[in-house]
Amino acid sequence: MPRPVGALIFFVHDLEKMKNFFINILGLEPFGAKPDWAGFKAGELLIELFGPGHRTPDVGVSGLPGVNGFDAQPIRISFKTDDIESDVADLKRKGVRLLGPVGQESWGKYVWLVDPEGNQHQFWESAGKKV
Repeated sequence: MPRPVGALIFFVHDLEKMKNFFINILGLEPFGAKPDWAGFKAGELLIELFGPGHRTPDVGVSGLPGVNGFDAQPIRISFKTDDIESDVADLKRKGVRLLGPVGQESWGKYVWLVDPEGNQHQFWESAGKKV
């Protein structure tokens, strides 16, 4: 079940400084921004920055219920998939802990999973929108 990495998700303390670094130092192309989030393209890879207090509705504030994501786990890997339902069934058969059911947003479907050391990662299936 190898999947390409679609995005790296960083939880950052100072979103404005990090946006400046990714744009003006690294020269990455932004594809979107909100007060608590910024997204960049690095070739085919997406890089997402989440500022303090960002709420992900599926897993709590900054990713972990009751814990700031950047203090507990500053980076997560998001794997691309073309068939999230099949992947979820396979993950369940293999005994992987999932953090809730498949979620749906305008950009696609996603599910959070936990690796053996407790790190959270994501599988996502694009809704077909180009970023």
